[in-house]
Amino acid sequence: MKNQDKSHLLDCEYETESIDLRVRVAEVTDARAVIAAIEQIREETEFLTLDEGRDTYTPQKQCELIQAYRQSPNSIMLVAEVDDQIIGLANLAEFPGNRQKHIAELGIGMVEEYWGYGIGTIILQSLLEFAQNSGLEMITLEVVDQNQRAIALYERFGFKTVGHLNKRLKVGDSYFNSLMMELEVD
Repeated sequence: MKNQDKSHLLDCEYETESIDLRVRVAEVTDARAVIAAIEQIREETEFLTLDEGRDTYTPQKQCELIQAYRQSPNSIMLVAEVDDQIIGLANLAEFPGNRQKHIAELGIGMVEEYWGYGIGTIILQSLLEFAQNSGLEMITLEVVDQNQRAIALYERFGFKTVGHLNKRLKVGDSYFNSLMMELEVD
């Protein structure tokens, strides 16, 4: 579906186990808060594949990235907020080119303090709803094979492991293998 209206995801509010959660499409004005959330998530887990120092972590580049997501009919970036603070990020990024535009890659990151509240489930439901309405046919993701919490979440939604990558992530002197997972969108 071309130029899909993303407004239904702009302001979804949930109450989950004593927190008030808001999930919405990222706005350009969120750039600095998104960078701060990424930095916090990176400090709290070794499983984040995003590297520090990438160009997208300048406010200007992050603004451009958010704008690109907002303009793409088959891509979306969501933020999760608690008390007006971004505590989680998620995206579906459409593959470039005509031959793979039916595929998007999924990514989710969450501040550790909010693990276990079901926020990942809510975010993933929103992303899959968007995918179903956008014309996407396949969603792929890569997850560190030791990240059992994330793997269990993806499996609950029907993602299947389709491959393994060795030494995919290096943190300090430690290597992590990853799983490639995919879901065919109904």
